[in-house]
Amino acid sequence: GLTPDRIKMVDLFELVVEDYRQRKLRSVRDVEWRRDKHLIPAFGDMKASEFGSIQIKRYIAARRNEGAEDSTVNRELSIVRRGFSLALQADPPLVIRAPFIAKLEEDNVREGFIEHAQYSALLNALPDHLKAMFVVGYHVGNRAGELKKLKWNQVDLKAGEIWLTRKQTKGKKNRTLP
Repeated sequence: GLTPDRIKMVDLFELVVEDYRQRKLRSVRDVEWRRDKHLIPAFGDMKASEFGSIQIKRYIAARRNEGAEDSTVNRELSIVRRGFSLALQADPPLVIRAPFIAKLEEDNVREGFIEHAQYSALLNALPDHLKAMFVVGYHVGNRAGELKKLKWNQVDLKAGEIWLTRKQTKGKKNRTLP
């Protein structure tokens, strides 16, 4: 069975994927992709009991060397962190300890707006089937993923409102857009 001396890092990653599926989190595909593309190649066969600060430092250096942003490395290491957390919470625990994994400083604040001339040029360059979504997105400033899920019965032109259901929003709360 799975005992602390036999648990491998790949087992921890699977705990995270199972947890995301159980909690019906939308980002499960993102976690699976990060696991398969970066985490399994780096740590998959390693025993969890042998994983520590040296591996974390080497991983950060390697990913930065590949051009990955610190925010990307943080998302990847959060899967490792969550895997250890779930393994510690298991009964009986699947690991004896969880290494400390500090978060890297992120500088990925979104800034700026497009000027009206830029907006007009982009609108004119877009194919017809994307223009309505671009115009709405520009004027209400909501997420593209939310726009893509809209149906016409959610648009009230007389009231000047668009209704988003909790299933369509990142925060899982109904919202009205002007």
